[in-house]
Amino acid sequence: MLISFLLQGCESTQASLKEQAEAAQVRKIDAAKLQELYRIRDAEIRAWDVLRPMMLEAGTYQLSESFGDIGAVFTAEHYYPERLRGTARQYSIGPYVSISQVFPGTVAEAAGLMEGDRILEVNGDKTPRWSLAARYASSRIKRDLVPGRVNRLKIQRSGQIFEVEVIPEKAAYYTVVVSPDAQSDVRADGEVIWLSLNGVKNLSDPTEFAYTCAYALAQNVMRHPEKRRKNLWIGQTADVAALTAGIPTIWIFGNATGNNKRRALQIEADLIALYLLASQGADLNKYSAFWQRQMPRSRRTGKMDARDLRRLEVQQQIIASIERKRDAGLFIFPEEYLSGDASEVALNRFGRVAP
Repeated sequence: MLISFLLQGCESTQASLKEQAEAAQVRKIDAAKLQELYRIRDAEIRAWDVLRPMMLEAGTYQLSESFGDIGAVFTAEHYYPERLRGTARQYSIGPYVSISQVFPGTVAEAAGLMEGDRILEVNGDKTPRWSLAARYASSRIKRDLVPGRVNRLKIQRSGQIFEVEVIPEKAAYYTVVVSPDAQSDVRADGEVIWLSLNGVKNLSDPTEFAYTCAYALAQNVMRHPEKRRKNLWIGQTADVAALTAGIPTIWIFGNATGNNKRRALQIEADLIALYLLASQGADLNKYSAFWQRQMPRSRRTGKMDARDLRRLEVQQQIIASIERKRDAGLFIFPEEYLSGDASEVALNRFGRVAP
């Protein structure tokens, strides 16, 4: 009897120790997930701090890319890796449209909106759930919010449901998604600016991070993802990609195809990015040096492609044009280019830089 009792006691102790070890392992995994989510959220905030002022500026560039903006970031759990979605729900990020950030001094803040608020309806129309929520948050809600008019939002917060009225302003709003991919890159797909966690980390220099964000934003503003039919990767440290299918670009590119069209789109993105950066008072002096580091060199000769060298020259021409406008006290806006005058980039109709 005594031996049996002692054996039962040992088994009970072993079972208890096993349960404690398993519980400790679960806590360790949960803590790791929470830390990863924190890193992603911190990267999102860093990106938004850079991109939001430029999105407001870019709202005046292209009528088709001018959307309703209330100064809030819309999100859904499908923006996050599946392994983190349970953790994200602790912060009201679930299979629905919710607010992940409210910018100070904005319409959203004035309306009393808060991080974690779930958006149930926009102007009487219900918002979708599950995978459709992510698509709605990135591409639809900004089109449903009408700038300059009273818009009504039905909100759920801590079990309470209420309505608020907001008057959005115009902005080139695009969702920012940070993924924990191992590859360092930034991608623009027309509705979303995708950043890898490693990419944000590697671009520790605030100026270079702003250059990269502005370039990706410029691609969306000028609808580059719709103007090409294959992924376009640029550089080694900060790869810029476009994911979707294409239509012809604005008239100055004429019948450009292949490499000519790709180079023309790069130059167009440079011009728009430089104007957006200049509008925020950014230092443009390092822009060409930054992109030069991303450009490949010939394995045989060690030299850069002549078209890449020409792109760097055009960047300098654009910067010089912007500086002349600054010195003259003129408004920093790419009015000539957006009106069809390509003289700032010296391109002919086939997308090649004029000699």
